[in-house]
Amino acid sequence: MEAYQFECANAEIEELARVISDLFPEQTQFIERAGENGVPQIVVHWVAMRFGSTAKRMELTVAIAPAALARYRAMPPRARAAASRYCAPMWKRRWDRSKKSTRKARPYRAK
Repeated sequence: MEAYQFECANAEIEELARVISDLFPEQTQFIERAGENGVPQIVVHWVAMRFGSTAKRMELTVAIAPAALARYRAMPPRARAAASRYCAPMWKRRWDRSKKSTRKARPYRAK
């Protein structure tokens, strides 16, 4: 089975869905839907294992403000890639950096 499923008619919305896909587990489904104000939304479906033994189907709707979407569409494609690279996986980069640290811990000194 494919790691992520993208069902987006608009290439720009699919690009945004690919950016936020780092935040969700594998086998997550991203679907584009039209919002009430005509601005497209991304609906995310995934299965979460809670503390019990039963799985729960989760759904998250990502609504993008019309002004933010207009600014995103006005950016050149190269700038979009640079902006999207730094927004979603920030927590992941911080965790990776702390994990790769090679500094030795300082010994405790009593005062």
